[in-house]
Amino acid sequence: AGSPRVGYLANLWLRSAIRVLVEMHRGWLDPSLPGGDAVYQFVRSTAPWQEVVPRDGELTFSVESRVWSCTDVTSTRMAATRAKDAICDALVDANGWRPQ
Repeated sequence: AGSPRVGYLANLWLRSAIRVLVEMHRGWLDPSLPGGDAVYQFVRSTAPWQEVVPRDGELTFSVESRVWSCTDVTSTRMAATRAKDAICDALVDANGWRPQ
């Protein structure tokens, strides 16, 4: 745990790490929604994505997911795809642009 500055410095100077991951939010998926929709709603409401993802004409990003102990979400690929959909849709709604 640390400040965003610590994370930026770790990404910049760590020679043994490919990337440093940041947990942005922790919580429960809505049990009344199907698995993919629950992931989408959870991620969409997690952060002000227009502040987290800077606008850049050549911006691309990826989402990595891990799934465990969840009966409604059994595919890491589906979870990652629905999470990226949620982030991109939030950016379109807030700024009118979608990353590639």
